[in-house]
Amino acid sequence: MNILIAYATYGGVTRRCAEMLAAHLEEHHTVHLVDARKKNEIHFVSSVVVEVENTLGTKLLKRKINGLTEIKPASEPQFAFGSIKMSGRPVVIGFGPAGMFSALLLAQKGYCPIVLERGASIDQRADAVKRYWNGEPLDTNSNVQFGEGGAGAFSDGKLTTRINDPLCSYVLSELVRHGAPQDILIKAKP
Repeated sequence: MNILIAYATYGGVTRRCAEMLAAHLEEHHTVHLVDARKKNEIHFVSSVVVEVENTLGTKLLKRKINGLTEIKPASEPQFAFGSIKMSGRPVVIGFGPAGMFSALLLAQKGYCPIVLERGASIDQRADAVKRYWNGEPLDTNSNVQFGEGGAGAFSDGKLTTRINDPLCSYVLSELVRHGAPQDILIKAKP
C-alpha cells in the first residue's frame, strides 16, 4: 500500500510520523514545496510517499492523522468512442493540452490523427513572446495564445489545474510516461 504523508515543516504529529516512517524504509520519496499563499505565513510543505504493508497502512489510516492519505492506483479512464467507421483520418485542431490528449487517445485507439497547429514549437514561441513583451511587434501566428502548449503554456495554471479531477492522475501518468519528471506524481501542486 502506498501512503502519501503531507505535512508542514514546522512540526506536528504528521511530520513526526512521516520522518519516523521514512527513516525506517528504503523506498520513499520526499518533495518539499513553498506555501506562500499567506504572505505572513510562508513555509515549506513536504510530502513523503512511503510503501508499507497493508496491515500497517490500514492501522495508520484508521488513526485519521491529518495529512495521511492512501494513494490508490490510477484506474484507466473510460472514454466513449463513436461506432461509425471513419472514412478518413481524424483532424485535431491545436496542440494545447486538449489537442495533445485528443491526438494521444485517438492514436492509442488505432487512429492516425492529423494535428494542425498554427503556432511555433514551444522554444520558438517562447522567443516570440519574449520579443513581444520587450516591445517588438506581435507575431499573430505564434504568441501567448497560439503555438505548441496552447494558451496555458505561459500560465501558472492556478485557475484551472482541476487537481482533484479523477482524470488528473491519468494526465500526470501519461506525461511521465512521455518524459516528464516523475516527481509530478507526488508533488502537492504540480
